[in-house]
Amino acid sequence: MNGIMALFKSLWTYVQLMDFRGKRDEFYLQLARSIERRERLRTFLVEEQKIAKSKATRDSSREFAMRLMLAKLSQGQDFKISQILSEVMPNEDRLMLSAVDQSKDKPETLRSLVVAIQQQKQARSLIFKAMFPPFIMLPGVFVFSYVLATRSIPIIAQIAPPEVWTPYNAAVRNFSESVASHGFQTMGVMIALIAFFIYQMPRWKGKWRGRIERIPQGIGLLLFPVFPIALPLSIYRDFQVTLLLTSLAVLLKSGSTLTGAIDNLRSMAQPWMQWHLRRVSRHLYVAPTEYVEAFANGLLSPKLLARLATTIRNDTRFDRVLIELGTQGVAEVRKEIEKTSKGMNTLLMVASAACVLFLYVGQLSIAQSMTDALDPVNRMKQFR
Repeated sequence: MNGIMALFKSLWTYVQLMDFRGKRDEFYLQLARSIERRERLRTFLVEEQKIAKSKATRDSSREFAMRLMLAKLSQGQDFKISQILSEVMPNEDRLMLSAVDQSKDKPETLRSLVVAIQQQKQARSLIFKAMFPPFIMLPGVFVFSYVLATRSIPIIAQIAPPEVWTPYNAAVRNFSESVASHGFQTMGVMIALIAFFIYQMPRWKGKWRGRIERIPQGIGLLLFPVFPIALPLSIYRDFQVTLLLTSLAVLLKSGSTLTGAIDNLRSMAQPWMQWHLRRVSRHLYVAPTEYVEAFANGLLSPKLLARLATTIRNDTRFDRVLIELGTQGVAEVRKEIEKTSKGMNTLLMVASAACVLFLYVGQLSIAQSMTDALDPVNRMKQFR
Protein backbone atom coordinates (compact mmCIF):
# COMPACT_ATOMS: atom_id res chain seq x y z
CA MET A 1 0.00 0.00 0.00
CA ASN A 2 2.83 2.41 0.89
CA GLY A 3 4.46 1.70 -2.47
CA ILE A 4 1.24 2.48 -4.34
CA MET A 5 0.77 5.70 -2.40
CA ALA A 6 4.38 6.73 -3.11
CA LEU A 7 3.88 6.03 -6.82
CA PHE A 8 0.64 8.04 -6.87
CA LYS A 9 2.37 10.93 -5.09
CA SER A 10 5.26 10.83 -7.55
CA LEU A 11 2.89 10.88 -10.54
CA TRP A 12 0.87 13.71 -9.02
CA THR A 13 4.05 15.75 -8.44
CA TYR A 14 5.12 15.12 -12.02
CA VAL A 15 1.75 16.31 -13.37
CA GLN A 16 1.78 19.38 -11.12
CA LEU A 17 5.25 20.40 -12.29
CA MET A 18 4.75 19.81 -16.03
CA ASP A 19 3.75 23.38 -16.89
CA PHE A 20 6.52 24.92 -14.74
CA ARG A 21 9.18 22.65 -16.23
CA GLY A 22 8.04 23.56 -19.72
CA LYS A 23 8.71 27.25 -18.92
CA ARG A 24 11.70 26.75 -16.63
CA ASP A 25 14.00 28.76 -18.91
CA GLU A 26 12.04 31.87 -17.83
CA PHE A 27 12.64 30.94 -14.18
CA TYR A 28 16.38 30.53 -14.74
CA LEU A 29 16.59 33.99 -16.34
CA GLN A 30 14.69 35.52 -13.41
CA LEU A 31 16.98 33.73 -10.95
CA ALA A 32 20.05 35.04 -12.83
CA ARG A 33 18.77 38.62 -12.50
CA SER A 34 18.00 38.01 -8.82
CA ILE A 35 21.56 36.83 -8.17
CA GLU A 36 22.92 39.91 -9.97
CA ARG A 37 20.82 42.08 -7.59
CA ARG A 38 22.39 40.13 -4.69
CA GLU A 39 18.95 39.04 -3.53
CA ARG A 40 18.77 36.11 -1.11
CA LEU A 41 17.44 32.91 -2.64
CA ARG A 42 14.76 32.55 0.03
CA THR A 43 13.53 36.10 -0.63
CA PHE A 44 13.40 35.43 -4.35
CA LEU A 45 11.40 32.21 -3.91
CA VAL A 46 9.00 33.76 -1.39
CA GLU A 47 8.26 36.73 -3.63
CA GLU A 48 7.79 34.51 -6.69
CA GLN A 49 5.44 32.28 -4.70
CA LYS A 50 3.35 35.33 -3.75
CA ILE A 51 3.05 36.31 -7.41
CA ALA A 52 2.09 32.76 -8.39
CA LYS A 53 -0.58 32.61 -5.66
CA SER A 54 -2.13 36.01 -6.46
CA LYS A 55 -5.55 35.88 -8.13
CA ALA A 56 -4.41 38.30 -10.82
CA THR A 57 -1.28 36.31 -11.71
CA ARG A 58 -2.36 32.80 -10.68
CA ASP A 59 0.00 30.00 -11.72
CA SER A 60 -0.62 26.82 -9.74
CA SER A 61 2.27 24.85 -11.26
CA ARG A 62 4.77 27.61 -10.49
CA GLU A 63 3.38 28.08 -6.98
CA PHE A 64 3.75 24.32 -6.36
CA ALA A 65 7.38 24.44 -7.53
CA MET A 66 8.18 27.41 -5.27
CA ARG A 67 6.59 25.59 -2.34
CA LEU A 68 8.78 22.51 -2.89
CA MET A 69 11.96 24.58 -3.09
CA LEU A 70 11.08 26.60 0.00
CA ALA A 71 10.35 23.36 1.87
CA LYS A 72 13.87 22.19 0.99
CA LEU A 73 15.32 25.48 2.23
CA SER A 74 13.32 25.34 5.46
CA GLN A 75 15.12 22.14 6.51
CA GLY A 76 17.86 24.46 7.80
CA GLN A 77 20.79 22.84 5.99
CA ASP A 78 23.35 24.61 3.84
CA PHE A 79 22.07 23.38 0.50
CA LYS A 80 23.61 24.29 -2.83
CA ILE A 81 21.54 25.86 -5.60
CA SER A 82 21.63 22.59 -7.54
CA GLN A 83 20.22 20.63 -4.58
CA ILE A 84 17.35 23.07 -4.10
CA LEU A 85 16.44 23.40 -7.78
CA SER A 86 16.83 19.71 -8.59
CA GLU A 87 13.78 19.08 -6.38
CA VAL A 88 11.58 20.44 -9.15
CA MET A 89 13.69 20.51 -12.32
CA PRO A 90 14.00 17.58 -14.77
CA ASN A 91 17.02 15.32 -14.44
CA GLU A 92 18.49 16.58 -17.72
CA ASP A 93 19.31 19.92 -16.03
CA ARG A 94 21.42 18.40 -13.27
CA LEU A 95 24.79 18.67 -14.99
CA MET A 96 24.44 22.38 -15.68
CA LEU A 97 22.99 23.05 -12.21
CA SER A 98 26.06 21.40 -10.71
CA ALA A 99 28.19 23.76 -12.80
CA VAL A 100 26.20 26.72 -11.40
CA ASP A 101 27.32 25.79 -7.87
CA GLN A 102 31.01 25.96 -8.84
CA SER A 103 30.81 28.86 -11.26
CA LYS A 104 32.37 32.23 -10.48
CA ASP A 105 29.69 33.88 -12.64
CA LYS A 106 26.46 32.12 -11.69
CA PRO A 107 24.13 34.41 -13.71
CA GLU A 108 26.13 33.78 -16.89
CA THR A 109 26.08 30.01 -16.25
CA LEU A 110 22.32 30.12 -15.75
CA ARG A 111 21.97 31.94 -19.05
CA SER A 112 24.09 29.24 -20.71
CA LEU A 113 21.65 26.70 -19.30
CA VAL A 114 18.75 28.71 -20.77
CA VAL A 115 20.40 28.65 -24.20
CA ALA A 116 20.91 24.87 -23.93
CA ILE A 117 17.25 24.36 -22.93
CA GLN A 118 15.99 26.50 -25.82
CA GLN A 119 18.17 24.63 -28.29
CA GLN A 120 16.85 21.34 -26.98
CA LYS A 121 13.30 22.63 -27.40
CA GLN A 122 14.07 23.54 -31.01
CA ALA A 123 15.49 20.08 -31.67
CA ARG A 124 12.48 18.40 -30.02
CA SER A 125 10.19 20.57 -32.13
CA LEU A 126 11.94 19.35 -35.28
CA ILE A 127 11.46 15.74 -34.21
CA PHE A 128 7.80 16.34 -33.28
CA LYS A 129 7.04 17.98 -36.63
CA ALA A 130 8.64 15.04 -38.40
CA MET A 131 6.77 12.40 -36.39
CA PHE A 132 3.36 14.11 -36.25
CA PRO A 133 2.06 13.46 -39.82
CA PRO A 134 2.88 9.72 -39.85
CA PHE A 135 1.36 9.19 -36.41
CA ILE A 136 -1.81 10.94 -37.61
CA MET A 137 -1.99 8.42 -40.46
CA LEU A 138 -1.46 5.36 -38.25
CA PRO A 139 -4.87 5.63 -36.50
CA GLY A 140 -6.43 5.96 -39.95
CA VAL A 141 -4.73 2.74 -41.04
CA PHE A 142 -5.99 1.03 -37.89
CA VAL A 143 -9.60 2.23 -38.39
CA PHE A 144 -9.55 1.25 -42.07
CA SER A 145 -8.25 -2.24 -41.22
CA TYR A 146 -10.72 -2.64 -38.35
CA VAL A 147 -13.75 -1.71 -40.49
CA LEU A 148 -12.54 -3.93 -43.31
CA ALA A 149 -12.05 -6.91 -40.99
CA THR A 150 -15.23 -6.52 -38.93
CA ARG A 151 -17.68 -5.23 -41.56
CA SER A 152 -16.67 -6.00 -45.16
CA ILE A 153 -14.62 -9.19 -45.05
CA PRO A 154 -16.97 -11.29 -42.83
CA ILE A 155 -19.85 -10.66 -45.27
CA ILE A 156 -17.69 -11.43 -48.28
CA ALA A 157 -16.26 -14.56 -46.62
CA GLN A 158 -19.75 -16.02 -46.18
CA ILE A 159 -20.65 -15.83 -49.87
CA ALA A 160 -17.29 -15.82 -51.65
CA PRO A 161 -16.16 -18.94 -53.49
CA PRO A 162 -12.62 -20.21 -52.81
CA GLU A 163 -11.18 -18.69 -56.01
CA VAL A 164 -11.76 -15.17 -54.61
CA TRP A 165 -9.02 -15.70 -52.03
CA THR A 166 -5.95 -15.33 -54.16
CA PRO A 167 -2.63 -15.01 -52.25
CA TYR A 168 -2.88 -11.19 -52.35
CA ASN A 169 -6.55 -11.07 -51.30
CA ALA A 170 -5.91 -13.61 -48.54
CA ALA A 171 -2.96 -11.50 -47.29
CA VAL A 172 -5.25 -8.43 -47.08
CA ARG A 173 -7.87 -10.47 -45.23
CA ASN A 174 -5.33 -11.96 -42.78
CA PHE A 175 -3.78 -8.56 -42.09
CA SER A 176 -7.14 -6.94 -41.46
CA GLU A 177 -8.30 -9.77 -39.23
CA SER A 178 -5.05 -9.55 -37.24
CA VAL A 179 -5.61 -5.82 -36.71
CA ALA A 180 -9.19 -6.44 -35.60
CA SER A 181 -8.21 -9.31 -33.27
CA HIS A 182 -4.95 -8.02 -31.80
CA GLY A 183 -4.73 -4.35 -32.81
CA PHE A 184 -5.52 -2.85 -29.42
CA GLN A 185 -3.22 -5.29 -27.60
CA THR A 186 -0.40 -4.57 -30.09
CA MET A 187 -0.80 -0.82 -29.65
CA GLY A 188 -0.77 -1.24 -25.87
CA VAL A 189 2.40 -3.32 -25.98
CA MET A 190 4.08 -0.79 -28.30
CA ILE A 191 3.19 2.12 -26.01
CA ALA A 192 4.49 0.17 -23.00
CA LEU A 193 7.75 -0.68 -24.80
CA ILE A 194 8.27 2.95 -25.85
CA ALA A 195 7.63 4.14 -22.27
CA PHE A 196 10.07 1.50 -20.94
CA PHE A 197 12.69 2.52 -23.52
CA ILE A 198 12.39 6.21 -22.58
CA TYR A 199 12.68 5.30 -18.89
CA GLN A 200 15.79 3.19 -19.52
CA MET A 201 17.66 5.66 -21.76
CA PRO A 202 19.39 7.50 -18.87
CA ARG A 203 19.89 4.23 -16.93
CA TRP A 204 21.00 1.57 -19.43
CA LYS A 205 24.78 1.24 -19.63
CA GLY A 206 27.36 -1.28 -20.78
CA LYS A 207 29.35 -2.23 -23.84
CA TRP A 208 26.30 -2.94 -26.02
CA ARG A 209 24.90 0.51 -25.30
CA GLY A 210 28.24 1.99 -26.29
CA ARG A 211 28.36 0.01 -29.54
CA ILE A 212 24.84 1.03 -30.53
CA GLU A 213 25.53 4.71 -29.78
CA ARG A 214 28.50 4.67 -32.13
CA ILE A 215 26.25 3.83 -35.09
CA PRO A 216 26.13 7.01 -37.26
CA GLN A 217 22.72 8.66 -37.47
CA GLY A 218 22.57 8.14 -41.24
CA ILE A 219 22.99 4.38 -40.83
CA GLY A 220 20.64 4.45 -37.84
CA LEU A 221 17.99 5.95 -40.11
CA LEU A 222 18.43 3.16 -42.66
CA LEU A 223 18.22 0.56 -39.86
CA PHE A 224 15.19 2.24 -38.26
CA PRO A 225 12.55 -0.15 -39.75
CA VAL A 226 14.35 -3.24 -38.36
CA PHE A 227 16.37 -1.77 -35.46
CA PRO A 228 14.53 1.35 -34.25
CA ILE A 229 16.51 1.98 -31.05
CA ALA A 230 19.84 2.97 -32.65
CA LEU A 231 18.68 6.38 -33.90
CA PRO A 232 17.06 7.68 -30.68
CA LEU A 233 20.04 6.46 -28.60
CA SER A 234 22.44 8.35 -30.86
CA ILE A 235 20.33 11.54 -30.67
CA TYR A 236 20.04 11.23 -26.88
CA ARG A 237 23.81 10.85 -26.56
CA ASP A 238 24.45 13.99 -28.62
CA PHE A 239 21.91 15.97 -26.56
CA GLN A 240 23.56 15.02 -23.29
CA VAL A 241 27.10 15.58 -24.54
CA THR A 242 26.39 19.22 -25.50
CA LEU A 243 25.22 19.87 -21.92
CA LEU A 244 28.25 18.01 -20.54
CA LEU A 245 30.71 20.06 -22.60
CA THR A 246 29.14 23.34 -21.52
CA SER A 247 29.17 22.24 -17.87
CA LEU A 248 32.81 21.14 -18.06
CA ALA A 249 33.79 24.46 -19.63
CA VAL A 250 32.15 26.37 -16.77
CA LEU A 251 33.91 24.29 -14.11
CA LEU A 252 37.29 24.59 -15.82
CA LYS A 253 36.91 28.39 -16.06
CA SER A 254 36.20 28.47 -12.32
CA GLY A 255 39.61 26.92 -11.63
CA SER A 256 38.77 23.22 -11.37
CA THR A 257 41.01 20.56 -12.90
CA LEU A 258 39.53 18.41 -15.67
CA THR A 259 39.49 15.25 -13.52
CA GLY A 260 38.02 17.24 -10.60
CA ALA A 261 35.33 18.71 -12.85
CA ILE A 262 34.42 15.29 -14.24
CA ASP A 263 34.21 13.79 -10.74
CA ASN A 264 32.02 16.71 -9.64
CA LEU A 265 29.63 16.27 -12.56
CA ARG A 266 29.58 12.51 -12.15
CA SER A 267 28.09 12.87 -8.67
CA MET A 268 25.09 14.71 -10.19
CA ALA A 269 24.77 12.65 -13.37
CA GLN A 270 22.40 9.80 -14.11
CA PRO A 271 23.71 6.20 -14.38
CA TRP A 272 24.36 6.28 -18.13
CA MET A 273 26.43 9.47 -17.94
CA GLN A 274 28.17 8.27 -14.75
CA TRP A 275 29.27 5.16 -16.63
CA HIS A 276 30.74 7.22 -19.47
CA LEU A 277 32.43 9.73 -17.16
CA ARG A 278 33.94 6.93 -15.04
CA ARG A 279 35.65 5.55 -18.15
CA VAL A 280 36.93 9.02 -19.09
CA SER A 281 38.26 9.58 -15.55
CA ARG A 282 40.08 6.24 -15.48
CA HIS A 283 41.92 7.14 -18.68
CA LEU A 284 42.79 10.68 -17.53
CA TYR A 285 44.17 9.49 -14.20
CA VAL A 286 46.64 7.34 -16.15
CA ALA A 287 47.30 9.81 -19.01
CA PRO A 288 46.19 13.35 -17.92
CA THR A 289 46.87 15.04 -21.29
CA GLU A 290 45.33 12.46 -23.62
CA TYR A 291 42.01 14.28 -23.99
CA VAL A 292 41.00 12.82 -27.36
CA GLU A 293 41.77 9.24 -26.28
CA ALA A 294 39.88 9.74 -23.00
CA PHE A 295 36.71 10.90 -24.77
CA ALA A 296 37.06 8.39 -27.62
CA ASN A 297 35.29 5.55 -25.78
CA GLY A 298 31.85 6.31 -27.20
CA LEU A 299 30.92 9.48 -25.33
CA LEU A 300 31.57 11.83 -28.26
CA SER A 301 30.28 11.21 -31.75
CA PRO A 302 32.93 10.76 -34.46
CA LYS A 303 32.27 14.31 -35.75
CA LEU A 304 32.67 15.92 -32.31
CA LEU A 305 35.73 13.80 -31.58
CA ALA A 306 37.37 14.93 -34.84
CA ARG A 307 36.54 18.56 -34.03
CA LEU A 308 38.03 18.11 -30.54
CA ALA A 309 41.28 16.81 -32.01
CA THR A 310 41.46 19.69 -34.50
CA THR A 311 40.62 22.36 -31.92
CA ILE A 312 43.22 21.11 -29.43
CA ARG A 313 45.91 21.57 -32.09
CA ASN A 314 44.99 25.27 -32.35
CA ASP A 315 44.36 26.07 -28.66
CA THR A 316 46.12 24.52 -25.68
CA ARG A 317 43.61 25.85 -23.09
CA PHE A 318 41.12 23.04 -22.66
CA ASP A 319 38.36 25.25 -21.21
CA ARG A 320 38.38 27.37 -24.38
CA VAL A 321 38.43 24.19 -26.46
CA LEU A 322 35.33 22.90 -24.69
CA ILE A 323 33.51 26.23 -25.04
CA GLU A 324 34.12 26.22 -28.79
CA LEU A 325 33.30 22.54 -29.07
CA GLY A 326 30.10 22.92 -27.04
CA THR A 327 28.88 25.96 -29.01
CA GLN A 328 29.62 24.54 -32.44
CA GLY A 329 28.67 21.03 -31.38
CA VAL A 330 25.14 22.13 -30.43
CA ALA A 331 24.65 23.75 -33.84
CA GLU A 332 25.94 20.64 -35.60
CA VAL A 333 23.75 18.35 -33.50
CA ARG A 334 20.68 20.44 -34.38
CA LYS A 335 21.52 20.31 -38.10
CA GLU A 336 22.03 16.55 -37.87
CA ILE A 337 18.72 16.12 -36.05
CA GLU A 338 16.93 18.29 -38.62
CA LYS A 339 18.31 16.18 -41.46
CA THR A 340 17.53 12.94 -39.63
CA SER A 341 14.00 14.13 -38.75
CA LYS A 342 13.24 14.82 -42.41
CA GLY A 343 14.49 11.34 -43.27
CA MET A 344 12.32 9.79 -40.55
CA ASN A 345 9.32 11.76 -41.80
CA THR A 346 9.81 10.47 -45.34
CA LEU A 347 10.37 6.90 -44.14
CA LEU A 348 7.30 6.80 -41.90
CA MET A 349 5.07 8.56 -44.43
CA VAL A 350 6.07 6.09 -47.15
CA ALA A 351 5.41 3.15 -44.76
CA SER A 352 2.00 4.56 -43.73
CA ALA A 353 1.02 5.34 -47.33
CA ALA A 354 2.12 1.86 -48.45
CA CYS A 355 -0.04 0.29 -45.74
CA VAL A 356 -3.09 2.37 -46.77
CA LEU A 357 -2.48 1.56 -50.45
CA PHE A 358 -2.11 -2.15 -49.65
CA LEU A 359 -5.49 -2.18 -47.89
CA TYR A 360 -7.28 0.04 -50.39
CA VAL A 361 -6.08 -1.87 -53.45
CA GLY A 362 -6.79 -5.11 -51.56
CA GLN A 363 -10.39 -4.07 -50.96
CA LEU A 364 -10.83 -3.25 -54.66
CA SER A 365 -9.17 -6.54 -55.62
CA ILE A 366 -11.47 -8.56 -53.35
CA ALA A 367 -14.51 -6.74 -54.75
CA GLN A 368 -13.35 -7.34 -58.33
CA SER A 369 -12.66 -11.02 -57.63
CA MET A 370 -16.13 -11.35 -56.13
CA THR A 371 -17.66 -9.77 -59.24
CA ASP A 372 -15.69 -12.04 -61.56
CA ALA A 373 -16.61 -15.14 -59.52
CA LEU A 374 -20.33 -14.35 -59.28
CA ASP A 375 -20.79 -13.05 -62.84
CA PRO A 376 -20.93 -16.53 -64.48
CA VAL A 377 -23.43 -17.64 -61.82
CA ASN A 378 -25.67 -14.65 -62.56
CA ARG A 379 -25.50 -15.33 -66.30
CA MET A 380 -26.47 -18.97 -65.72
CA LYS A 381 -29.49 -17.85 -63.69
CA GLN A 382 -30.56 -15.45 -66.46
CA PHE A 383 -30.14 -18.19 -69.10
CA ARG A 384 -32.41 -20.53 -67.16
